[in-house]
Amino acid sequence: MSIPKILVTGANGQIGRVLTEALRNVYGNDAVLATDITKLETTKEPFEFLDILNNQRLREIVEDHKITQIYHLAAILSANGEWNQ
Repeated sequence: MSIPKILVTGANGQIGRVLTEALRNVYGNDAVLATDITKLETTKEPFEFLDILNNQRLREIVEDHKITQIYHLAAILSANGEWNQ
C-alpha cells in the first residue's frame, strides 16, 4: 500500500487543525501538507501559504508535492460571510 500525499486546505480552522493532526498520526507528518492563508505559530510542518482562490498556486502545490488526496476545508464562517454581503 502506497502512502498518499494529502493536501488540507483551511488547515488552521477548527476542523482543519483536528483533521490535519489525525491524518498526520495515521500517515506521518511528511504525508500531509497543511495550507491556509495564515500560518499559526503552533502549526507543524509541512505548511504552505495558499489562498484557495488562487488556482495557479493550487495547481503548483498539487504538482510540486505530488498530491493524491485533497481535503477542502477552506471557508468563510457564516457570521463573517453575512457581515460581508
